[in-house]
Amino acid sequence: FKWRGEYGADSLTGEDWSAEDATGEMYCSGVDREGRPSWTWRCHLHDHRRRSAEESTRYLIAILERTWLINPAADKMHVICDCTGLRYDNYEHVMCLQCVEILGAQYPDQLEVCFMFPISWVIQALVAVSSAVLHPDTMARLSLMEQNDVVTTLQKHFDLDQIETRLGGTLDVATASSRRVITEGKGPLCEYTKEEWREML
Repeated sequence: FKWRGEYGADSLTGEDWSAEDATGEMYCSGVDREGRPSWTWRCHLHDHRRRSAEESTRYLIAILERTWLINPAADKMHVICDCTGLRYDNYEHVMCLQCVEILGAQYPDQLEVCFMFPISWVIQALVAVSSAVLHPDTMARLSLMEQNDVVTTLQKHFDLDQIETRLGGTLDVATASSRRVITEGKGPLCEYTKEEWREML
Protein backbone atom coordinates (compact mmCIF):
# COMPACT_ATOMS: atom_id res chain seq x y z
CA PHE A 1 0.00 0.00 0.00
CA LYS A 2 2.89 2.35 0.74
CA TRP A 3 4.29 1.79 -2.75
CA ARG A 4 0.88 2.38 -4.36
CA GLY A 5 0.61 5.72 -2.59
CA GLU A 6 4.15 6.83 -3.40
CA TYR A 7 3.94 5.73 -7.03
CA GLY A 8 0.38 6.97 -7.52
CA ALA A 9 -0.78 3.62 -8.89
CA ASP A 10 -4.39 4.21 -7.88
CA SER A 11 -4.59 7.44 -9.90
CA LEU A 12 -2.81 6.23 -13.03
CA THR A 13 -6.00 5.03 -14.74
CA GLY A 14 -7.42 8.55 -14.48
CA GLU A 15 -4.53 10.18 -16.32
CA ASP A 16 -4.76 11.09 -20.00
CA TRP A 17 -3.17 8.20 -21.88
CA SER A 18 -5.03 8.84 -25.14
CA ALA A 19 -1.82 9.37 -27.15
CA GLU A 20 -0.40 6.08 -25.88
CA ASP A 21 -3.70 4.24 -26.37
CA ALA A 22 -3.80 5.39 -29.99
CA THR A 23 -0.59 3.47 -30.77
CA GLY A 24 -2.28 0.14 -30.01
CA GLU A 25 0.84 -1.02 -28.17
CA MET A 26 -0.94 -2.15 -24.97
CA TYR A 27 -4.60 -2.76 -24.17
CA CYS A 28 -6.99 -4.88 -22.13
CA SER A 29 -8.14 -8.02 -23.93
CA GLY A 30 -10.19 -11.16 -23.14
CA VAL A 31 -11.30 -12.87 -19.93
CA ASP A 32 -10.53 -16.53 -19.27
CA ARG A 33 -13.05 -19.19 -18.20
CA GLU A 34 -12.35 -18.49 -14.53
CA GLY A 35 -13.04 -14.78 -14.95
CA ARG A 36 -9.39 -13.72 -14.99
CA PRO A 37 -8.80 -10.70 -17.26
CA SER A 38 -5.89 -10.29 -19.64
CA TRP A 39 -3.96 -7.53 -21.33
CA THR A 40 -1.99 -7.59 -24.55
CA TRP A 41 1.37 -6.02 -25.33
CA ARG A 42 2.25 -5.75 -29.03
CA CYS A 43 5.95 -5.26 -28.45
CA HIS A 44 6.91 -4.32 -32.01
CA LEU A 45 4.89 -1.11 -31.60
CA HIS A 46 7.08 0.09 -28.72
CA ASP A 47 9.14 3.14 -29.67
CA HIS A 48 11.49 4.39 -26.96
CA ARG A 49 11.79 7.73 -28.78
CA ARG A 50 8.10 8.46 -28.19
CA ARG A 51 8.35 8.83 -24.40
CA SER A 52 10.78 8.34 -21.53
CA ALA A 53 11.38 4.96 -19.93
CA GLU A 54 9.65 6.23 -16.78
CA GLU A 55 6.53 7.27 -18.73
CA SER A 56 6.49 3.92 -20.56
CA THR A 57 6.65 2.11 -17.23
CA ARG A 58 3.85 4.25 -15.80
CA TYR A 59 1.72 3.49 -18.85
CA LEU A 60 2.30 -0.24 -18.43
CA ILE A 61 1.21 -0.01 -14.78
CA ALA A 62 -1.87 1.99 -15.88
CA ILE A 63 -2.79 -0.85 -18.26
CA LEU A 64 -2.29 -3.34 -15.44
CA GLU A 65 -4.62 -1.34 -13.20
CA ARG A 66 -7.19 -1.02 -16.00
CA THR A 67 -7.09 -4.77 -16.42
CA TRP A 68 -7.91 -5.33 -12.75
CA LEU A 69 -10.95 -3.09 -13.17
CA ILE A 70 -12.39 -5.52 -15.73
CA ASN A 71 -13.01 -7.96 -12.89
CA PRO A 72 -11.94 -6.73 -9.44
CA ALA A 73 -12.89 -10.12 -7.97
CA ALA A 74 -10.28 -11.98 -10.05
CA ASP A 75 -7.31 -13.49 -8.23
CA LYS A 76 -4.85 -13.22 -11.11
CA MET A 77 -4.47 -11.93 -14.67
CA HIS A 78 -2.90 -13.07 -17.93
CA VAL A 79 -0.43 -11.22 -20.14
CA ILE A 80 -0.39 -11.84 -23.89
CA CYS A 81 2.99 -10.67 -25.11
CA ASP A 82 2.86 -10.53 -28.91
CA CYS A 83 6.42 -10.24 -30.18
CA THR A 84 5.56 -10.64 -33.86
CA GLY A 85 7.82 -8.34 -35.86
CA LEU A 86 9.88 -7.44 -32.79
CA ARG A 87 13.28 -5.93 -33.56
CA TYR A 88 16.17 -5.18 -31.27
CA ASP A 89 15.51 -1.42 -31.52
CA ASN A 90 12.07 -2.01 -29.93
CA TYR A 91 13.84 -3.17 -26.78
CA GLU A 92 14.33 -0.53 -24.08
CA HIS A 93 16.66 -1.80 -21.39
CA VAL A 94 15.90 0.83 -18.73
CA MET A 95 12.14 0.32 -19.08
CA CYS A 96 12.60 -3.45 -19.01
CA LEU A 97 14.54 -3.30 -15.73
CA GLN A 98 12.00 -0.92 -14.18
CA CYS A 99 9.05 -3.08 -15.21
CA VAL A 100 10.66 -6.32 -14.04
CA GLU A 101 11.51 -4.74 -10.67
CA ILE A 102 8.01 -3.31 -10.12
CA LEU A 103 6.17 -6.40 -11.33
CA GLY A 104 8.34 -8.68 -9.24
CA ALA A 105 8.09 -6.58 -6.07
CA GLN A 106 4.57 -5.15 -6.25
CA TYR A 107 2.61 -7.70 -8.32
CA PRO A 108 4.41 -10.95 -7.43
CA ASP A 109 1.42 -13.30 -7.09
CA GLN A 110 -0.98 -11.74 -9.57
CA LEU A 111 0.22 -13.36 -12.80
CA GLU A 112 -1.57 -16.49 -14.00
CA VAL A 113 0.22 -17.00 -17.35
CA CYS A 114 2.40 -14.77 -19.52
CA PHE A 115 2.04 -15.97 -23.12
CA MET A 116 4.95 -14.94 -25.35
CA PHE A 117 5.20 -15.59 -29.09
CA PRO A 118 6.74 -16.26 -31.52
CA ILE A 119 9.94 -17.69 -30.07
CA SER A 120 13.03 -15.82 -31.31
CA TRP A 121 16.49 -14.86 -30.10
CA VAL A 122 15.09 -11.51 -28.92
CA ILE A 123 12.53 -13.27 -26.71
CA GLN A 124 15.21 -15.60 -25.39
CA ALA A 125 17.33 -12.56 -24.47
CA LEU A 126 14.36 -10.93 -22.68
CA VAL A 127 13.68 -14.12 -20.76
CA ALA A 128 17.33 -14.29 -19.72
CA VAL A 129 17.20 -10.71 -18.37
CA SER A 130 13.95 -11.39 -16.51
CA SER A 131 15.12 -14.68 -15.00
CA ALA A 132 17.93 -12.88 -13.19
CA VAL A 133 15.42 -10.72 -11.29
CA LEU A 134 12.06 -12.48 -11.11
CA HIS A 135 11.19 -15.28 -8.68
CA PRO A 136 11.38 -18.82 -10.15
CA ASP A 137 7.65 -19.29 -9.49
CA THR A 138 6.92 -16.26 -11.68
CA MET A 139 9.23 -17.51 -14.42
CA ALA A 140 7.40 -20.86 -14.31
CA ARG A 141 4.25 -19.03 -15.44
CA LEU A 142 5.89 -18.05 -18.72
CA SER A 143 4.49 -19.85 -21.77
CA LEU A 144 6.65 -19.55 -24.91
CA MET A 145 4.82 -20.40 -28.13
CA GLU A 146 5.47 -20.76 -31.82
CA GLN A 147 3.15 -18.67 -34.00
CA ASN A 148 1.11 -21.66 -35.19
CA ASP A 149 0.50 -22.79 -31.58
CA VAL A 150 -1.01 -19.51 -30.36
CA VAL A 151 -4.74 -20.09 -30.75
CA THR A 152 -4.52 -23.73 -29.58
CA THR A 153 -2.62 -22.72 -26.44
CA LEU A 154 -4.88 -19.77 -25.68
CA GLN A 155 -7.95 -21.99 -26.05
CA LYS A 156 -6.77 -24.01 -23.05
CA HIS A 157 -7.69 -20.95 -20.98
CA PHE A 158 -10.02 -18.79 -23.10
CA ASP A 159 -13.14 -19.37 -25.17
CA LEU A 160 -12.85 -18.22 -28.78
CA ASP A 161 -15.04 -15.18 -28.13
CA GLN A 162 -12.38 -14.00 -25.63
CA ILE A 163 -9.47 -14.39 -28.09
CA GLU A 164 -8.72 -11.59 -30.55
CA THR A 165 -9.75 -12.06 -34.16
CA ARG A 166 -6.17 -11.51 -35.35
CA LEU A 167 -5.09 -14.42 -33.12
CA GLY A 168 -7.76 -16.80 -34.37
CA GLY A 169 -10.70 -15.94 -32.10
CA THR A 170 -13.75 -13.70 -32.49
CA LEU A 171 -13.07 -10.99 -29.86
CA ASP A 172 -13.27 -7.38 -31.02
CA VAL A 173 -11.04 -5.65 -28.46
CA ALA A 174 -12.36 -2.21 -29.42
CA THR A 175 -15.80 -3.28 -28.25
CA ALA A 176 -14.58 -5.39 -25.34
CA SER A 177 -12.61 -2.49 -23.85
CA SER A 178 -15.87 -0.62 -23.22
CA ARG A 179 -17.27 -3.44 -21.09
CA ARG A 180 -16.73 -4.52 -17.52
CA VAL A 181 -16.98 -8.17 -16.56
CA ILE A 182 -18.28 -9.32 -13.19
CA THR A 183 -18.18 -12.92 -12.03
CA GLU A 184 -19.95 -14.75 -9.26
CA GLY A 185 -17.87 -17.73 -8.15
CA LYS A 186 -17.14 -19.95 -11.13
CA GLY A 187 -20.50 -19.43 -12.82
CA PRO A 188 -21.12 -17.84 -16.21
CA LEU A 189 -19.66 -14.40 -16.88
CA CYS A 190 -22.02 -11.46 -16.59
CA GLU A 191 -21.13 -8.46 -18.74
CA TYR A 192 -22.21 -4.89 -18.11
CA THR A 193 -21.49 -1.72 -20.03
CA LYS A 194 -19.78 1.02 -18.03
CA GLU A 195 -23.08 2.90 -17.93
CA GLU A 196 -24.93 -0.14 -16.56
CA TRP A 197 -22.20 -0.66 -13.99
CA ARG A 198 -22.47 2.93 -12.75
CA GLU A 199 -26.22 2.50 -12.28
CA MET A 200 -25.59 -0.56 -10.12
CA LEU A 201 -23.23 1.26 -7.74
